[in-house]
Amino acid sequence: MTDDWAGKKDLLAAVLGHLQPSLWQELAKTAIARSEHIGHCRSSQQLADLVGGLPDATLRAPLQQADRELSEARRLFDAGRGYAAAQTAKQVRELRVAAYLRAQPSPAVEGRAFWEHSGTGAYPVIGIARPRNWRRPVSTW
Repeated sequence: MTDDWAGKKDLLAAVLGHLQPSLWQELAKTAIARSEHIGHCRSSQQLADLVGGLPDATLRAPLQQADRELSEARRLFDAGRGYAAAQTAKQVRELRVAAYLRAQPSPAVEGRAFWEHSGTGAYPVIGIARPRNWRRPVSTW
């Protein structure tokens, strides 16, 4: 778990929740609030407006499922089942992030670049016409 910060945080929450079960309610409250803020959208309505403009209904499906699960997370929270509410809210966030990412427009122009890895100049190119005044780069090493 060297670089798995999310996993470390979940493990710490599980240990603390086991030692002090009342913490799950606070963790669930935070997870539900966190599931509302995705990207630049600060509310469920902003995210719904963004995703609502998608032409394909199947692209909006994750958001609709997330809304159903969010109401389930709130119901679990109100019933005092903090662990289940926190886990459901975590799934809600994942679904909302998926919907948000699907709603992002593709760039009109793509930038393309390459990196010459050898460090000794351009690779030899065979069979490509070169300008008359083309010279191979001279290494300064």
